[in-house]
Amino acid sequence: MGPDERVQLGCVYLVPSHKQGFDAAVATWVRASEVPGGLDEELYGTMRRWLAERWPLDRVAWPGRELPWEEYDALPDR
Repeated sequence: MGPDERVQLGCVYLVPSHKQGFDAAVATWVRASEVPGGLDEELYGTMRRWLAERWPLDRVAWPGRELPWEEYDALPDR
């Protein structure tokens, strides 16, 4: 949310992965207006650190960022 909490600047989706080999899948987005200021990279880095430090997940998929969506979708389901 923006400082005045009137505008959503981005979002994080953290869900159990339905694909073999992954415990969870994470997707993020930020408003296009926030990308030039670095919010996309800041959110990504913050989420990576938070998950590594605070969640007991062995393997997290980042479809569309670290793994193309086509490759993630092609993985076998659990």
